[in-house]
Amino acid sequence: MTHIQQDFYDDPAIYDVLHSPDTAEEVAGLVSTYRRFSRGPMKRMGRMPRWLEPASGSGRYCIEAAGHEIRSVGVDLSEAMTAYARERARAMGVARRCAFVAEDIQEMRGAEGRGPFDFAFCPINSIRHLPSDAAMVRHLVRVRELLAPDAVYAVGISLSKPEWEMPSEDVWEASRDGVHVKQVVQYVPPVDGSRVEKVFSVMHVNADGRSRTIESAYDLRTYTLGQWHAITKRAGMEIVATVNEEGEDLDVRELGYQVSVLAEAPRH
Repeated sequence: MTHIQQDFYDDPAIYDVLHSPDTAEEVAGLVSTYRRFSRGPMKRMGRMPRWLEPASGSGRYCIEAAGHEIRSVGVDLSEAMTAYARERARAMGVARRCAFVAEDIQEMRGAEGRGPFDFAFCPINSIRHLPSDAAMVRHLVRVRELLAPDAVYAVGISLSKPEWEMPSEDVWEASRDGVHVKQVVQYVPPVDGSRVEKVFSVMHVNADGRSRTIESAYDLRTYTLGQWHAITKRAGMEIVATVNEEGEDLDVRELGYQVSVLAEAPRH
């Protein structure tokens, strides 16, 4: 068995195999959220809806959304990921409905001229890769600028409550086209007032009769409920609803995963 120390995000095909199994259900939940909360005039003009996905990774959400008669633009910092997403969209016959741009999600200049967008989304804590409050504000402001009037941004985020946090572990496993991937992820809460959650990943990959183990580590920035409300306010947005992954109403939680539905705050 080969052991590799690298960022598991560096291999788009393996990343896509691991994360694809629940994509159809997740996109169905996003469609439900879009239909419930995006009420902008662009939705009523009879044209195909336009979605924006910051941190789009392998493009699986945008590609699946194309089957719902949705055009989308995915933005991701990784050129390898966006190249893989374009090729995958071509292979699935939906390239005309999906565009992928390799760019920092604080900028997203490549999304200009493709909107305004009727809906934006960033699930599974991807937004927490932004390294600071200032970076988060820049990102949220940029999304707000790209959205159509009365459109919303659905952000999947696990909120933190420091005094309740404990180390935890997730295990993910999936197979496709003869490739089997198992990932064990350990989360270490912030210490000494830090807002950095440490994440350690061990991924076992079996393909073509060979096995390899990919070990990696990365940081996620934490937000308490109060910090999350404050940061959205600084960006000129407000939380208009909290839902689960199916788009159903959810009681606001101080701890754990939830989807915050953000809209531009009223101007006084």
